[in-house]
Amino acid sequence: MQRLFIVGALVASLFGAVSTVHAQTLTVLHSFTGTNPPVGAGADGATPFGALTLSGSTLYGTTKHGGGSLQAGTLFSVDVNTGVEQVLYSFGGTNNGELPVSSLILRGSTLYGTAPLFDRGKPWGELFSYDTGTRVKTTLTNFMNGQPNGYVPSPGVVANGSILYGTSENGPDPYSKGTIYSYNLATRQQTVLHIFSGKEGAPSSDGAVPRANMTLVGSKLYGTTYAGGTYGFGTVFVCDTQTNQVSIVYSFGTVGGSNPYGSLLLSGSKLYGTTSGGSQYTASLFSIDTGTGLFSRLCSLPGYASGNIAQIGDILYGTTQRSGSSGDGSVYSYDTKTGAFAIVFSFNGLNGSQPIGGLITDGTTLYGTTVTGGPNGNGEVFALKP
Repeated sequence: MQRLFIVGALVASLFGAVSTVHAQTLTVLHSFTGTNPPVGAGADGATPFGALTLSGSTLYGTTKHGGGSLQAGTLFSVDVNTGVEQVLYSFGGTNNGELPVSSLILRGSTLYGTAPLFDRGKPWGELFSYDTGTRVKTTLTNFMNGQPNGYVPSPGVVANGSILYGTSENGPDPYSKGTIYSYNLATRQQTVLHIFSGKEGAPSSDGAVPRANMTLVGSKLYGTTYAGGTYGFGTVFVCDTQTNQVSIVYSFGTVGGSNPYGSLLLSGSKLYGTTSGGSQYTASLFSIDTGTGLFSRLCSLPGYASGNIAQIGDILYGTTQRSGSSGDGSVYSYDTKTGAFAIVFSFNGLNGSQPIGGLITDGTTLYGTTVTGGPNGNGEVFALKP
């Protein structure tokens, strides 16, 4: 049976308006093996970048390295009760995706995700499915430079019935920086809804380089671009799936931070997200009201922010990199009612390092991954009771 590593920590918030002290216990559910990935990475995978997906007592995720002989990443599951990890699929090879950093979504018994490379290292990418019952992985569509759907798909998709929606970081030509696409599971047809016209590092009317999964609100998709917009430091955009019309909700680069990175969390009528900080500004937590369009910068964040935000009650939880007492990253909380901010856990390398993928929750426990660190040094899957 897989050992569960229990790590205790007493940490205090050193950042934000309110400082509170928490006695937290982090459980390492699985520590990935191998040394110096990708060379020598273990068969169970190494360096998980994407957010996890929870179904019952099973977590699903991907690793960028490790797996089979090609060491091109894995799709894995972890039992939250026992910590037993199973490699469900090893990526790599001819006409196959490689180095997945994707979050996954589960519809029925099928997982859906993306990989940024395809066919032995070509920078194209794929949209894939994996049937958890039959254990069959299928490439639904691939991406290629010069094709209308662009290339290098962003990590993850969102579903509305039989339609999957996603983005790519690059457009079909040198003058475009990303696309929004749909994929019909019934007809197996992919449709390009929008091509971003912006360029990285320059202002644009519709943004550039979408690097995160989108969030569906009714018939509208909300997402972020890492660059572009009025000031060139990224946007929050909305795409109407009925008209394919894309408009900017907010352009970063003034008081709201810069370079948003990570999916948006919908709670009530508000979307919550983070800016990574980029080279110009500190990282920040923000909200946007989907009814009024009002943007609010809620607080600064230590380090660099990315990955999913989770919510338990009125409290938001997220992760930052290069933060905490030893610079290995941290888990923070933000009370949406009082505005109180706190660091609730600091990683120290031995208990994990750099939680890039963010967090998910079952309502009481937070689950996430670290890219490196942990008992075996190549990343981990962890659980944290806030």
